[in-house]
Amino acid sequence: MSIIFNYNKTYLVLFFLFICSFTNATEKLENYKLIIIGDSLIQGYGLPKDKGFVNQLQKKLLEKKDNILLINGGVSGDTTAGGLSRIDWSITDDIKAVAISLGANDMLRGLPPSFSKENLSKIIMKIKENNLPILLIGIKSIENYGTEYKNEFDSMFSNLADEFELFLYPDLMAPIKNKEKDLFLYLQEDMLHPNEKGVEIIVQGILPTITNFIDSFNNKD
Repeated sequence: MSIIFNYNKTYLVLFFLFICSFTNATEKLENYKLIIIGDSLIQGYGLPKDKGFVNQLQKKLLEKKDNILLINGGVSGDTTAGGLSRIDWSITDDIKAVAISLGANDMLRGLPPSFSKENLSKIIMKIKENNLPILLIGIKSIENYGTEYKNEFDSMFSNLADEFELFLYPDLMAPIKNKEKDLFLYLQEDMLHPNEKGVEIIVQGILPTITNFIDSFNNKD
């Protein structure tokens, strides 16, 4: 009987340690929730859930940062106005940092950059009211609307980053745009959204910036 009792006791101790370890790991992972507010490029349009931008980025971050949990705040088709309309309920009490990736749909619709900039400013100010760190993720305009439009749109993100003292990643799509000759290999059939391989390259491009951003607040505790 003593052998059985000792075995059961040992089993219970090991089981208790496993539960504690799992709980601590979960709590550690949830220490910092970083929400990425964006459009279909963030949401993962046309891709399996585990192949979208947020999930691929999460996997990469887990190799270095095991206390960061990314929240997918991407809504397909969203504009800066849409982002502004939902920002209040998107920033819950457990959110510790925010990345903003909006503006692509404004640009595709030919909306004035001044309109987009005003909406982004309001989004940023609302987040700052909660004293949360912000990473602004930009995107470059297509050529269709002329040089003046493109220059105003493209400079919008750096101007906002300077004004509000934000971390900035200038162009989400830059890593695959740099592969002009083989661009079709990294885009879906609509030639607007990245495919799985394209997302992988985009994630590799933004990883150093988002890691530095996380370090800026994660190392303070």
